[in-house]
Amino acid sequence: MTDSIPTEELFQNAGVRATQARTAIMDYLVESGTHPNTEELNAALAEKGLKIPAATLYQNLEKLTSAGLLIRFASSDGQVRYDANLAHHHHMICTVCHRVADIRIANPLSSLAIFDARTGDPVLRWTFENAEIELKGRCPDCAGT
Repeated sequence: MTDSIPTEELFQNAGVRATQARTAIMDYLVESGTHPNTEELNAALAEKGLKIPAATLYQNLEKLTSAGLLIRFASSDGQVRYDANLAHHHHMICTVCHRVADIRIANPLSSLAIFDARTGDPVLRWTFENAEIELKGRCPDCAGT
């Protein structure tokens, strides 16, 4: 996570110029812990009194992502979302409200039995370096719906 380092220092370390828009984007993502798409992010920033033109928002998200300060990912709802949690983690996604929550899974590769989807044979001679796991279900708020 980036929340233990002040935003200005993050920008300086990454060689990114601190602007009002970039600072607001980073601060919101770190403080909220959410994974908004661009429309959700723009609405959240507008609620805080900062109106950023769409093109400027996209440019700043691209700059922060290319500098390694944000992760951009496509979630199962088809939306491109942004995450300030840079530590290796996985996601739980609510199939009703599309809320995304960060989770950690200890040693996911060592606990998986992996089979070829076509043949059903065990996958052999592969060396896995990483896993990205996305669990889908209903969050506590949507569990009764």
